[in-house]
Amino acid sequence: MKDDFQKAVEKANLYAEQAMVVTLSFGNAAIEEVLKDRDGNILEHKKQDFKPAEIGAAFLQYLHDEKVPHVLIHQADDHLTIALAREELAPPGEAGEKNARAVVAGFFKDGRQIALNSEAYYQKEVPHTALKNKLLSPVSPLRREVAKNAARLNGK
Repeated sequence: MKDDFQKAVEKANLYAEQAMVVTLSFGNAAIEEVLKDRDGNILEHKKQDFKPAEIGAAFLQYLHDEKVPHVLIHQADDHLTIALAREELAPPGEAGEKNARAVVAGFFKDGRQIALNSEAYYQKEVPHTALKNKLLSPVSPLRREVAKNAARLNGK
């Protein structure tokens, strides 16, 4: 397990050079839904309990259904790490995470936000010349996989 997590951290650092890395952690959630008629009378009251693993799976399904380009870096019962396309036109000095936050907010609304324990957004600011030199240097299989998936994410 420790080795898997260490590999995921290494992979996330490589993705951060070319994409936005998002880590989300989940908790147990009880979501209530109340249906009322026009007069405000309660027609139906439903309560569902969700485990963190179910929330993570539902979020990944949401990304798939909404056709959001992403790469799953690491998934555990209570958290996951994904790579999303990097914002090309983000001003220097800003994290450029507006689109990634919008994707996360699109799923965690209407009562689901209580299931989201924490969220983290990360990308490395690498000058293009340094990145180009790094990509031309001898490439490990992991770096090759990351470069291929990041190019797909960023539409190149």
